[in-house]
Amino acid sequence: MARETRIWIGSGVLLAGLTLLAARLAGPLVWRLAWPTLLVLAGLAALWRARSLPSAGPITWRLVGEIERCGAWAVQDESLYVLIGDVSLDLTAALAPIGVSTITCYGLVGDIRVRAPQELTVAVEASALVGEVHVDGRHEKLLWRRVALLSPGTGEPEHRVVIKVVGLAADVHIVRAQAAP
Repeated sequence: MARETRIWIGSGVLLAGLTLLAARLAGPLVWRLAWPTLLVLAGLAALWRARSLPSAGPITWRLVGEIERCGAWAVQDESLYVLIGDVSLDLTAALAPIGVSTITCYGLVGDIRVRAPQELTVAVEASALVGEVHVDGRHEKLLWRRVALLSPGTGEPEHRVVIKVVGLAADVHIVRAQAAP
């Protein structure tokens, strides 16, 4: 299981355990504390184990808000977590290394907007409960399913950016920047 997946599962189990624990503190403590305490311990164990797994690059967190990358920034393997909010990536002036760079976006509700130059190949892998993916005029609905689309660039094929999206409700838009005359 990937590091990010373990983090999400561990966080979810931890949150469920803490919620049940807080709800049960008002009653008899023996049995009412047992299940929430086990869930809290299971969540902590999953998070502790995730620390030892290799990272896919830097991790950026926002509970509410936007993560934006624009201008001359270095594209690298990266994980972006936004509970409620948008991710905006402008790749037109970005420095993309040779090879495949993967940017993974996790969130509950939000839009992912990517602006790419004509020469850069962009692949999208998205899965969500509800949402849509728009790539090069193609339109796919996300209803409890995974969508994978490729937007081939006109430049060197060894430069490729993969955008992975995992969320509850997500709209993904990949648009091409117009070439300068």
